[in-house]
Amino acid sequence: MNAIADSYSPPQGPYMNPFTEFAFKRLLGPENRSILIHLLNSILKEFEAPIEHLEYIPTTHLDENPQEHIALYDLYCFTTAGERIVVQLHAIYPDRAEDRSFFFADFPMSRMLPGTLKGGNTARVYIVGLLDYPCPDACFDTPGRVVSLMQLQNIKHRELVSNAISYLHVSLPKFTKELNSCKEPQEVWFYLWKNMGHLDQPEKGAPLLQEQVYKAFLENAALASLSPTEREEYEESLQFLRKRHLIAKEQGKG
Repeated sequence: MNAIADSYSPPQGPYMNPFTEFAFKRLLGPENRSILIHLLNSILKEFEAPIEHLEYIPTTHLDENPQEHIALYDLYCFTTAGERIVVQLHAIYPDRAEDRSFFFADFPMSRMLPGTLKGGNTARVYIVGLLDYPCPDACFDTPGRVVSLMQLQNIKHRELVSNAISYLHVSLPKFTKELNSCKEPQEVWFYLWKNMGHLDQPEKGAPLLQEQVYKAFLENAALASLSPTEREEYEESLQFLRKRHLIAKEQGKG
């Protein structure tokens, strides 16, 4: 293990770090669509009717730079209210977090433009970022809140200009509840994403985690379920995440 790898070494346990590109895409990919819907509904519950179906949008714009290990999905989502929304879910790396978040938002926003130009209804866009580090940037931070909402506003008059696009940042270090204090699905998901790297066996057997969606999520996240080739890919992805944290630390953001 080199110095870069040692610079960001969260506790190691039986599960993958979900913030790595490999784990993110394995846990929330098309074969685990129902898990992703459950997670998104827990995050968006204050803003939208429940999602009942979603489609994955090809992210060919990421193929130009595969060494970046981007943990991201663009999604068409269809709600129980009969509306279509566009959601981008991604893990935000700590270095240049604000630049990355706004850059990647260009792609889902372009998906809503054709319908608007034809006079159709504009699909609302949500850019949902998951953070595994304390974020000091004022534009990303709402004191005391795990989920911060940002929308386009007229600064002088402090008026909302449009809710067509919303940035939601989930700062998981702010989530401090223990598993036995979690009541809502959102709290259970936040607990799992924050603590996956050191979840122990007694917690795995907790009644809250016996619901099928959480059991399936943990089974897919188990390091023991990986083939040797998959384990190698995961370790490469983990090394990349550690390097990002080292860069952020040097920038004073980690």
